[in-house]
Amino acid sequence: MAGKFEATDRPVLNLLSNQIKNSLGSVLLRYICDLSMATDLMLSSSDGKLLCVQLTTSDDRLTVDKKEDWLKTVQRWRIQRALFLSYNPRRNTGSQLDVIIAVGNYLLEKCESLPDSCYIEYGLS
Repeated sequence: MAGKFEATDRPVLNLLSNQIKNSLGSVLLRYICDLSMATDLMLSSSDGKLLCVQLTTSDDRLTVDKKEDWLKTVQRWRIQRALFLSYNPRRNTGSQLDVIIAVGNYLLEKCESLPDSCYIEYGLS
């Protein structure tokens, strides 16, 4: 989530994937998606609409470049529904699991509520 896949991303993405699945969503993880699309997650909720997600931490100094690169990827691959999500993994309240639950809930809510064609950038703090 810091520009390229690293082994340290795997536990966070696995926790997030489990959170989404426990909330009855479906998810493909980054190591599948990232090979071609530079996408961290592809998820769908009960309605079956796909949402491609690029995650980054809010303290990442490369966020502006990552946003530009992600938008180019979205356009090149003609991704219908895309979300660039920045989040703070070290919030002052709660554990890492609390942060992952909040991110997972947000992603599922957006997966269900965003229009059929959209590109959204958002920051969770």
